[in-house]
Amino acid sequence: MNMRAPEMKLPQTFPTQDAEKGDRLRWRYLAVSLFGFLFVSMGIVNDNQLLVQYQSQTRKLEVEDQLSQHPTKENIEGKEDDIATSSRRLLKEYQAIEQDDKDLIKKDESLTQGYPIKCSPWETDMDPWWQMHPDWEPYNENETHTCFRPIQHEERAAFFREVYQSQYHGMDCSQVRTRHITGVGYAAAVGYMCGGFYSAFRQGYPFQVTKVRESMRWLYAPPLDPSPGTNRSWAACPSQDNFCYFLPISNCQREWGRSEDSVSRKYARREVRDNPVRGEQYMWLKSYLTRPRQEVRRRLAELIQQEAPVLDPSTPCVWIHVRRTDAMSEFRNLRNFYGLNEYLERGNVSAGDNILLLTDDQTTIEEAHLLYPEYKWNYWNRTRYRGRQKRNSHIPSDDQAREMLIILAELQLAGQCTKGVHGTSNMVGMLQAAMALEHGMANIELISIDGDLKKERVPAEEFLKDLEAKLKAARNAVLA
Repeated sequence: MNMRAPEMKLPQTFPTQDAEKGDRLRWRYLAVSLFGFLFVSMGIVNDNQLLVQYQSQTRKLEVEDQLSQHPTKENIEGKEDDIATSSRRLLKEYQAIEQDDKDLIKKDESLTQGYPIKCSPWETDMDPWWQMHPDWEPYNENETHTCFRPIQHEERAAFFREVYQSQYHGMDCSQVRTRHITGVGYAAAVGYMCGGFYSAFRQGYPFQVTKVRESMRWLYAPPLDPSPGTNRSWAACPSQDNFCYFLPISNCQREWGRSEDSVSRKYARREVRDNPVRGEQYMWLKSYLTRPRQEVRRRLAELIQQEAPVLDPSTPCVWIHVRRTDAMSEFRNLRNFYGLNEYLERGNVSAGDNILLLTDDQTTIEEAHLLYPEYKWNYWNRTRYRGRQKRNSHIPSDDQAREMLIILAELQLAGQCTKGVHGTSNMVGMLQAAMALEHGMANIELISIDGDLKKERVPAEEFLKDLEAKLKAARNAVLA
């Protein structure tokens, strides 16, 4: 139930014969509104309850005012029946409002299953509160309010509390373990940081993200000093790194230029791979490391509402992740590249499935429409590179903040699916984590199409040449 929180619109006039009484009613309206928002900010009521109470209380005040307007002797003659009818109607409406109030609040409580919800206007900075309450999560946010509820997965909530305790209370910052944020793609950077974070956590050390030098700027962080004639991005921040978008993770000081501490591969790799419980914790830690700041969530919600493809909830959802462009220019190019037919066949994807196509390459979009038009393709209408690009080309729109929001939005959309088909990419781990958070590890399926196909590796240049020929033939067939 995604109800909008009430707008703070106070009536300018009231239909009273007494100007002083009208002023009193305006003050009563103001009191109802202000106390309602105060209670939401303090977590006493949630936004749905506030909406019900605000609307009913304000309408009650209007009805009370109209009921109190007794006609004078000069204008009552001949209108007795109309006045009586009007009074009965207003009394009936007043009683109906009271009953609706009770019914809606009872319904809202059943929907939230007894979990408390804390809401506040977007203008109130809730980042410090969420930073100290990691076992809560954003919930049911809308155009006017941000809301939180307790994480309903108890194991994940307990794990987050344990991580928070190790990072903020009783830690010895002289023993802090660090990793530098690196100038690579989003998923690779998060994976690298999370590996160090999890290893430090398992060994009982606090963890912090640092940089090789203070002036270094992460490729997704907008510059603090933009080019002449351009405005500073809303996401620009002094640290120019991942914390421009995500909450801090530790009280330990960030020391620029500090050498990275070695981390145990046992905890960073082997344990995560071989132990399902540890593997799930590792995915949870990625979400802890990337808890979006409030301004990021607000803009993300707006972007999704305005631009996101809508997945039909009545049919199965599967995402297909196709990585090309700059991956074709890697120095040690160990990955292979495949046509969409391989993803569809090996992933057992049917034409009736909702397909969320996640790709950095415009030729993939053209391939989907021109070569496989019978499938239901959903994808973000965004700026993409086309074909092979230079290494670390991740910002095709030249707008770092927009690219980051789209990544987060696509991860959120992928979380709606229970099946994913992919080749080799660091992003697969992020997509898996998004699905697992939504559905649980036991209820999701990942299909890698590499396997034997990787043994028949085709150089990137040959692959693109063959694909362009197929696309050209398909275009000509359409025009014929």
